[in-house]
Amino acid sequence: MAINMDAQRLRYKSIKNAYGFLRAVLNANDIDLNLSSIRLPKKEIRERKLPTANEVYRIIKGTDSELPVLLAMWLSLRIGEVAGLQFNDVDAERQCLYIRREIVKVDNGWAEVDHCKTEKSVRSVNLPIHIYQLIEAIPHRKETDRILNVTPNTIRKRFKKLLRANGIEDIHFHDCRHIFASTAAMLNVPEKYAMEMGGWSTPDVYKNVYQETFDSERRKADSIIDEYWNKVIEQES
Repeated sequence: MAINMDAQRLRYKSIKNAYGFLRAVLNANDIDLNLSSIRLPKKEIRERKLPTANEVYRIIKGTDSELPVLLAMWLSLRIGEVAGLQFNDVDAERQCLYIRREIVKVDNGWAEVDHCKTEKSVRSVNLPIHIYQLIEAIPHRKETDRILNVTPNTIRKRFKKLLRANGIEDIHFHDCRHIFASTAAMLNVPEKYAMEMGGWSTPDVYKNVYQETFDSERRKADSIIDEYWNKVIEQES
C-alpha cells in the first residue's frame, strides 16, 4: 500500500531506492519478511528528442554556461562534480582533469564531499585545450578555489534559461551526460573507455540508461536499412 501511494508522487528511482534500503535493513537484522508479492511500479519512459552536441554548443557558446555544459557534455561530469572542481584539479602538464569531489544537496543548503557518487566516479579525464583555456580565463586567488564557485542549482537554472530562449524545453543539465554517451556510441568509442571517462560502474547503466539516439543519426540508420530492403525488393521483382 505504501509503494502504491508513493507511486502517485515519486519517481520510479526513488521508490526503488527506498525498497532496496528496506530489504537491506531487514536482511542486516535477520528479519525474514516475505516481500516476494510486492510489485514495484513500472519504470516511466521519458520520451524526448535529444539535441546533438552541435545544437547545444551553438546555444551555450560564449555564455556562462559554456564551461559547465562542456564539462558535462564533452567530459561527462555530473553536475555536482562540475560544481566541486577546484583549480588544483587541473594538471596542465599531464593535460588531465581530476574528479575527486562533488557538491551535494543537504538539509541546510549545499555541502562539499571529498568523494563522488560511486567508486568508479573518482577518476581523471583528458583535458582538451579549449576547456583548459576557458578555465585559465577565470581569475582566482588560491588553488583550492572552486573553478565555477556557484551551486549546482545555479548551473542548472542558467542552462535551462538558455534552452528555453532557444525553444528547447524538455532537456535537463544531466542530459548532457546522455549526449556524451550517445556521441561516444555514434563515434564507435569502445565501451570500456567511455565508461571510464564517465565514471559508470556497470555496462548496463551506461548502455540502457544513458545511450540514446539523435534524430539525425537515426534517420541515417533508417536510410541505410531502407536502401538495403529496397534493393532486395527490386531484385525479387
